[in-house]
Amino acid sequence: MEKHGPALAYKHAIEALQEDPEVDGMIVHLFAGFGIWFLDMKEILSGIKKPCKPILFWLIGPEKGREPTRLALEEEGWPTFLEIHRTVRVMASLFENYGRDGLRKFITRI
Repeated sequence: MEKHGPALAYKHAIEALQEDPEVDGMIVHLFAGFGIWFLDMKEILSGIKKPCKPILFWLIGPEKGREPTRLALEEEGWPTFLEIHRTVRVMASLFENYGRDGLRKFITRI
């Protein structure tokens, strides 16, 4: 992360988890700041061609940096949350309502 910056670290981590068959879903925790902490969401998400599992984003940070990140994610159709408990509840309800295999079939149809 220190050598290449947070955007590349997030991108590679999300790509690796997306390809891992043992990972059923992801909650990506982002500290969205400004200045050196500004995150280029297009660069981070460029490695996700077509999601095959649920990916939810939990954002923290000062509003000045968090809101542009939230808007960028939501414009691309990614669900974002500001509270971890809500993020976890949504992820749990996805698996409760669809099950693991049903959820993957549902996501690949979108």
